[in-house]
Amino acid sequence: MWARVGGNVSRRLAFFIGERRFHLQRGSLGAWTAPVMGMAFAFAWTPCIGPVLGAVLALAYSRSTMAGGMLLLFAYSMGLGVPFVVTGVAFERLTIFYTKARAPLAIIQVLAAGVLLVFGALILAGDLGWLSAQFNVLLNGIGLHCSTTSGCFG
Repeated sequence: MWARVGGNVSRRLAFFIGERRFHLQRGSLGAWTAPVMGMAFAFAWTPCIGPVLGAVLALAYSRSTMAGGMLLLFAYSMGLGVPFVVTGVAFERLTIFYTKARAPLAIIQVLAAGVLLVFGALILAGDLGWLSAQFNVLLNGIGLHCSTTSGCFG
């Protein structure tokens, strides 16, 4: 009986698993193409960017000076925007680079998957704090203590 119930639940939840795509023909939206694509991109990124933006805004609010908060928000904005601008400017060159570097990128992809698996295991084991403490010691040892505390920005 439980297998039957579980099967019914998994079939009902199957809608939420995977990805959904709209298949539009090129130019079918006319002048609305860019705004619609921008809204779709923003909708997809909201779960990723929301918590980080919330944390940055909270840190900026808690700064003792307005300049400190503005510096945090500026750094966040530059970190978010500059990669997109650089990618847009260098898109053709990056496309050529990626076609030539397919084999090394596959190796990087496997290494990244390994890092994600290690992080997942640390989270499951409840030892992510240990890794954070080790990085804190490492950064303090090489003189980058400001990157481990928010006290350096006012």
